[in-house]
Amino acid sequence: TNFKMSFKIASKFHEAASCINNIPVDKFPLLLNRVIQKLHLRGIKLFNEDESIQLQKLFEFNDETLKLVLDSLCYIFEQAAFSSTGPEPLYEILKDGGFDDPHSKVVGKIWSTEAPGFISKLKKRSLGNTTLLNTDYQLNIKLSDSNNAKLQDGSAVLQLKLGKPDDSLTISNNEEEIVTMEFNHSELFTFFTQLDKIQKQLDSLSS
Repeated sequence: TNFKMSFKIASKFHEAASCINNIPVDKFPLLLNRVIQKLHLRGIKLFNEDESIQLQKLFEFNDETLKLVLDSLCYIFEQAAFSSTGPEPLYEILKDGGFDDPHSKVVGKIWSTEAPGFISKLKKRSLGNTTLLNTDYQLNIKLSDSNNAKLQDGSAVLQLKLGKPDDSLTISNNEEEIVTMEFNHSELFTFFTQLDKIQKQLDSLSS
């Protein structure tokens, strides 16, 4: 149950599942292996234009359906990695999501063999050229007009300094960017709740 709670079924998952169930089971592992081998590479398409056309003809998909299927397969592997879902729980999740038994078993089998390597690649993957250099914050306090000067409202301003390191590991001033965000108490609580969730997902990857 805990695995299913952390592995969220996307809104279009059932629609994608019905399309995936129409893929010949003997050809499905080849598609999955290609997806999981290239998924960690940022900015690289899983299939080039010619390959995509061949897949559309092979599986009798249009361009939109093929994109839905590929996006869903990427989502499955990424969610399984970040939620630390094993092959057997993943099989059950896919069945609940509309996958038939043969296709669910194929995904579970691929995940059982490829998960360690895929997760290792995710750990090493760069999150982009932009790096968090520094953080700062300040509190904005508004006082009432009464003589007691009681606190009426307040907000927190969070500043993130971002930059793009060059090969010498130095940051030039013209590459720096300041991102400023203002939160009231409720918004700040929600923001840090999300950060805590991200931290737990990162911890699960490094464990």
